Amino acid sequence: MLRQTMTDYFLAAVEAAGAAATLPGRLPRGVPLGRTFVLGCGKAAAEMARVARGELAGAVSGCVVTRHGHGVADAIPGIEVIEAGHPVPDAAAREAAQAIMALAAQAGPDDRVVFLISGGGSALLCAPAAGLDFAEKQAMTGHLIRSGAPIEHINLVRRHLSRVKGGRLAALAGARGAELYTYLISDVVGDDPALVASGPTIAAPFEPEAAIALLGQYGWVTSEATQAAIRANRPCAAQPHPVVTLATNRDALDAVHRRASAEGWNVIDLGADLRGEASDAGHDHAARARELIA
Repeated sequence: MLRQTMTDYFLAAVEAAGAAATLPGRLPRGVPLGRTFVLGCGKAAAEMARVARGELAGAVSGCVVTRHGHGVADAIPGIEVIEAGHPVPDAAAREAAQAIMALAAQAGPDDRVVFLISGGGSALLCAPAAGLDFAEKQAMTGHLIRSGAPIEHINLVRRHLSRVKGGRLAALAGARGAELYTYLISDVVGDDPALVASGPTIAAPFEPEAAIALLGQYGWVTSEATQAAIRANRPCAAQPHPVVTLATNRDALDAVHRRASAEGWNVIDLGADLRGEASDAGHDHAARARELIA
């Protein structure tokens, strides 16, 4: 029974931070002179696209990529949903990035581009920088994840290995003057938009030496060719545009707190800014629970 209760609370948290609860009424109104492109990545991207398609008027087309098993039941008119590997990118993630970049490049001055970004998008949208081998990028990503590096460090490296992260996708979509909007569901501590999915639509500092140093810090021997590719991967300027954070970890925790309190539980909220290795956090939670029942 307790396990079912915990499952119910988890689902309540997901629902509170999900697209159906947070996206309606937030999208741009009216119809552009041209087309609306919906482009997205992340574990919530398919559901975000489903909700967005029901709200957007006019000619809508697009492509989003989500994790295997995180698609939606029915096809979304005009919007392709690709399922790909996470947390290490697979061939489908590379194909998704190519499709999304191709659509972004089509956007012209009369068009509108709506970006839908959520956690997990770093792996799911994979376009290696020029001169970087896809297999090597897979290996580097897997190594960083296993190393226990914090997500801030992993995503700093990721954006320097990519042709879409660190604002590069927005720069491509806005190159001919399209109207841009970004909608985020954050899964990162602090909710910095540049860290969610490594910020494909958010400009970030170009710090190649920091990326190379972090790879070394976590035990990856970076070849001279890879170092050259990182240093050459300078991003174009991303067009400033509205960026809306729809939901955060705090919103999910608040939903659990409200429901559990209403059902008579004494809730101890450890906050939304926990950092570190998940297994360590689990041990800390268990130790806290043992203290409370002693």
